[in-house]
Amino acid sequence: MVKIIDIRFRPPLGSFLKMAMYENKARSAEMAKAKGLELAPSMLKDSMELLVQEMDSIGSYVGCVSGLKRGVDLKWGWIENDEVYEIVKKYPKRLVGVGAIDASERRKALDDVDRCINEYGFKAVVIEPGTHKIGMYADDRRLYPIYSKCADMGIPVFLMVGGNAGPDVSYSDPVHVEHVAVDFPELKIVIIHGAWPWVTHILHVAYRRPNIYISADVSMLFPGGDQYVAAVNSYLSDRFLYSTACPLTPIVGYFNKFKTLGIKEEYMDKVLYKNTEKLLKCS
Repeated sequence: MVKIIDIRFRPPLGSFLKMAMYENKARSAEMAKAKGLELAPSMLKDSMELLVQEMDSIGSYVGCVSGLKRGVDLKWGWIENDEVYEIVKKYPKRLVGVGAIDASERRKALDDVDRCINEYGFKAVVIEPGTHKIGMYADDRRLYPIYSKCADMGIPVFLMVGGNAGPDVSYSDPVHVEHVAVDFPELKIVIIHGAWPWVTHILHVAYRRPNIYISADVSMLFPGGDQYVAAVNSYLSDRFLYSTACPLTPIVGYFNKFKTLGIKEEYMDKVLYKNTEKLLKCS
C-alpha cells in the first residue's frame, strides 16, 4: 500500500473555505489547468467526505494542516491555531497539526509556539514572513527569538518562501534562508514551495546547509522542476518532503504526475513519507 504524508494540505473545512482558492473556483480552475490538472471533486463541492475518499484511493494518506497568519490580505488566509486543533481532533488518523506563528508581536508569537506544541500537540510551526502586515525577509531579526525557541525545543520550522511569498520576488531569495540556517545550525528548516523560482539557488543552499529541507509541491510542475528531481536523485533524498498545496493541486492528479517525474524508486518512499515521519516524529 502506498503511504504518504502531505505537508501542505488545506481541507474544505471551517475558515479554510473563506480562502480565495475555495471562494474563487474559476481562478483556481485556471491555476490547476496551467499545471495540466483539474480541480478535484472534493474542492468543487467543498466536501471533506469526498476528500477522504480521494485520500483512500491513493493509500494511507495523512495531511499536515497548518494555521495561517497572512496579515497582508485576510482572503489569502487567516486561520487560528485553535481552529486547526479542533479540525485535527475530528480526523486524528488523517490530519497532523502545524501551528502558524505571526512574528509581528514577539511575546504573543513565543506564547503561540508553546501553546501549539505543548497544549495542542502540533508537530511543527509555519511562518510566512513576507505576508505579514509589514513584510519580513526570512532573516529579519524580529524572527530570531522564534527560531531560537524552536531550535531549543527541537521543533521544525516551515518557512513559506516561494511563489507568492511577499510583495516581490526578493522574499523568496534563498540567501535569506541561508543566513538563518547558518545562525541556527541545529534548527530544522523546511522550505515551502521550494523557494521557486530560485530553484538552483535553494538547491545550492541545501547542498551547503544540512539543516535545510525542501518541499516543492506545485513547483515540481513549473519550469525548473526537473532540478528538484535531480537533487533528490543525488544528495537530497533524505531531505525532500512530499506536498501538494491541496486544494489548488488535486491530491490524486498530482500524485499520478509525481510518479512520472523521474525520482528513483529507491528514494520514493523517503520522499513520500519516511523523511517527514522522521522529521516530525509522527510514526
